[in-house]
Amino acid sequence: MKNSPESRFGESKSTNKRESSESKSTQTHSKLAHFPIMLFASVMGIGGLSLAFKKASVAFGANADFVDSSVNLAHNQMQNQAQNLTSFSEIFECASVILGFASMGIFALLLGIYGLKIATHFAQFRAEATHQVKINFLSAIPIGALIIITFLGAFNGRES
Repeated sequence: MKNSPESRFGESKSTNKRESSESKSTQTHSKLAHFPIMLFASVMGIGGLSLAFKKASVAFGANADFVDSSVNLAHNQMQNQAQNLTSFSEIFECASVILGFASMGIFALLLGIYGLKIATHFAQFRAEATHQVKINFLSAIPIGALIIITFLGAFNGRES
């Protein structure tokens, strides 16, 4: 009877139950180890959208001086809470500022988490760095930083 298919099947069920419970406990402890580098592409998307809204606000007639117009817009909104955004340029300016600062926050958060992953799970990072597809997303980090720097250049009075 030990060689019957039912006994072998029953043994494999109990083995699978043990393996699945062990893998569940391992998965809960290693979420940081599986943190994907691909999330840095979202910074490129959000930051790029911010730059596109900035250019659209200029195209729709906003002041070319991005800083003064953004500060004046915020000042006017504080003085008059009932004031509505009436032109596309003001809407695009607000969207640009909001998305730009959101991309900066997301970038800082992702950089901190991924740095922690490198410090605690270096073997997983090395596996990503040698993977033939995932290695391409490593360049999303400096590209995201360049997009954020371009966004911040507008606050320094420099146009991109």
